[in-house]
Amino acid sequence: MTFDAFRWGTRIIGEEMSVQTVMSLFEDRQVSLFEDRQQAMEDAEREESRRDWSAYCLADRELGALMKGSATFRRQVVVIAVTYVELMTEDFLKCVFTHRPKSMYNYLNQLADQKGKIGLREVLDAESKEVLLENLVLRSVQIASQGKKFLVLARNIESLTRRKFQAELVSRIEAIIERRNRLVHENDGDEVSAPEAHAALRAACDLAIDLGRIAMECGIPAKPWDIDPELE
Repeated sequence: MTFDAFRWGTRIIGEEMSVQTVMSLFEDRQVSLFEDRQQAMEDAEREESRRDWSAYCLADRELGALMKGSATFRRQVVVIAVTYVELMTEDFLKCVFTHRPKSMYNYLNQLADQKGKIGLREVLDAESKEVLLENLVLRSVQIASQGKKFLVLARNIESLTRRKFQAELVSRIEAIIERRNRLVHENDGDEVSAPEAHAALRAACDLAIDLGRIAMECGIPAKPWDIDPELE
């Protein structure tokens, strides 16, 4: 099993390019509708035409709907970025536990005097040693990922690999997760700006790159991010 930082990174960059295209379309249409609405209002005021006032109302409604749709889209970009974070860290932990089974010791049983122990029935019911190990890996990933804050997960990864994340990356990821939680669970009404949406995807991409670096440094099979940053 290999942690493919290159695949994760290119997928996220692809998402960012698509987001930029859609946002540009939103902006272009918004400008066009604003001009149509302004022109219809001027025509209606000059000629007192009911038809022009209808055109103004139609453009105004469409502009409002477009702005609302654009705001919803930007909010979803943050959700997508956090989904990538969750999937990548899960993939990374699977690689660590698969190639270093002994590292599951502290996660298989949380009781102080039972760490690393599993039930006899689980051993006997397993189809094979490989299936048993696969199940233990999945359980360890779930336990290591528990907690509302990314900081806890980051510390678990650093403890497992004895490597540190790049400076400020953990706080950047923590920030977009907290933002996602407010948007999804607390119905946060604050709008997500275009720069904020792009920053969320950029943070996720930087995480993919850093996880690839950590994997390579600690001997976990990985395909690192090896593209010149100037070409991104």
